[in-house]
Amino acid sequence: MIRKVLSTAVVLLIAASFGARAQYSADVIGGYNFSPDRRYASFTLSSYGQDSFGDTFARADLNFAADHSSLASAYLEVARTLNFWKGTSVEGLGVHAEFNGFLYMGNSNWLFGLDYTLPVKDLFKLSIMYKTFNGSARSKVPVQLSLLWDMKDLGNVRGLEFRGQAKAWGETTDYWYGDSVPVLTGSSKKDTAYFTVKATPQIWYAVGQFFGWDGLSLGGELELSYNYLGCRGFHARPFAALRFSF
Repeated sequence: MIRKVLSTAVVLLIAASFGARAQYSADVIGGYNFSPDRRYASFTLSSYGQDSFGDTFARADLNFAADHSSLASAYLEVARTLNFWKGTSVEGLGVHAEFNGFLYMGNSNWLFGLDYTLPVKDLFKLSIMYKTFNGSARSKVPVQLSLLWDMKDLGNVRGLEFRGQAKAWGETTDYWYGDSVPVLTGSSKKDTAYFTVKATPQIWYAVGQFFGWDGLSLGGELELSYNYLGCRGFHARPFAALRFSF
């Protein structure tokens, strides 16, 4: 099963980045989650690339159980932007399509909308999308707002990078299986949530620059979430890792 998931992740990343060969980068990240409710090792493949037609972002997260050998969960995300207005006053505007989903959970989403890349040195991309839901998931306001950013040489410090994603969307949640004691609220309005927020800021420092390989970085991610994956309220989950960039 692990081999199958890894193969799928690699194929998706290659397919997603095929059109972005002109300016393409890929990362392999390995680390450990220190949150009390998520003590597991994680392996991430991510890529971002730009080409003459737009850009592509892809990410695959593989989370391993406490014994570090069995796969606990896997998440896949592939997003493609097409730009038809290059050379105009709104050249940062693009048409956005995205797929994301969790293995084993029967939870996946298609998203369609618009995004805008700010005309600045660093990468800042804003998106607004219509979001579909499947299975028991539902929403009164099926809209998602997203921010993707990447700031290199932060504060003029060579090799210091600040990047990540932030998302907010409408989703009706009334089964809090992520609580220490799972609660099925049913029609109880007081325990029902109608929106979700997730942000994953990352900080990296290219320690490899001191021995000839800028692609080796030390850092991590802090997952900040509100009403995410059946976990009621606010949660902060730290993750420390090594990153290999190509």
